[in-house]
Amino acid sequence: MATTPTQLPVPSEKPQDLKFNAGKVDEFVTSMGWTYTDRLGNKHYTVEGIRYLAQEVMDAFGYITLTGVSFTTGATLTQPNEVLFSEDDNQYYKWTGSFAAGGKDVPANSTPQSTGGIGPGAWLSVGDASVRPWVTQNFESAEYKKLQNVSFTTGTTIQTPDEVLFNTATGFYYQYKGVLPVTVAPGSSPDANWRCVGDANYPLTVSSFGADRTGTIDSSAAFQLMYDNMRRCVADDGDAIYLVSKPLILSGYYSYVDFKTAALNMVEPVSSGLPEYISTGYGYAPGNVKAFVMTGDGDTRFFTITGGYLDAHLSPANDRPVGIYLPRAVNYRIINVQARGCKSTLWAKSAWQRYQG
Repeated sequence: MATTPTQLPVPSEKPQDLKFNAGKVDEFVTSMGWTYTDRLGNKHYTVEGIRYLAQEVMDAFGYITLTGVSFTTGATLTQPNEVLFSEDDNQYYKWTGSFAAGGKDVPANSTPQSTGGIGPGAWLSVGDASVRPWVTQNFESAEYKKLQNVSFTTGTTIQTPDEVLFNTATGFYYQYKGVLPVTVAPGSSPDANWRCVGDANYPLTVSSFGADRTGTIDSSAAFQLMYDNMRRCVADDGDAIYLVSKPLILSGYYSYVDFKTAALNMVEPVSSGLPEYISTGYGYAPGNVKAFVMTGDGDTRFFTITGGYLDAHLSPANDRPVGIYLPRAVNYRIINVQARGCKSTLWAKSAWQRYQG
């Protein structure tokens, strides 16, 4: 902006400030950017930025999956968190554009591309629309309430989702996933309705589930325990070192692995224990292999693996593991992963990637 404002305190009636602010009003209303900077150097949200924040808040409450309608049948969307199915690619889409006309009309036999396009301010893919419910049901609470003087051994009643109960057999706390309140009988043990939350200390990392960050004790079981219960696996902050022997096996939808700056050392690799060959949907791929991370014998989609240093240079020269093995995977991200001494850093069989973000 050509006009140079003053730095006088608010309010200022200097002509140059009034002229400068007039331009900022236009930027606030018209700009597609999320913020603008006022004459004192402070940032504020534009109308577009406010719309984006509102969209994020609405999304946090979950998607409304429209039933009985699709891009093929035609439909009218009236709320920003409604999502519509596209038979062309088996994906759900949400409309992020304007609802000013009373709704987003989608003609029959249309596609996202033909009814506004794909991108910010238009249609955006939300995959199979299960990510928001998954986050709501599974994402880690900021703080757990460790019930005192009770355990699975003594029995008790769980009243709220953040209450966690200690299991003396494993040394970990467990959170109930079913309908509350629930009465725990004395001498019982956690079943499929419970999930392990490790030591329940926030934030949860693999150390919360028994991993040894000094690289002395095999931590493979701790990595798998965190992943299986939390749908994520997160290394400790700092330059942690973990000794592992078995692959971390990924499964399901919408999970992530964050090794941060940790080093994972594999000296005596052990096979996955999966069947010798697993179905890929289009054929078969080796299953009982040695690797640091791999997908399992089920459908694994929308996952991220980031960070870490996968070090296998001390493994037997004729028995080196793979870094990341993807026998069967759809829509994934692998970011900033380094490897040393692996048979290969990445081995992909029936794995295709369309997910960007």
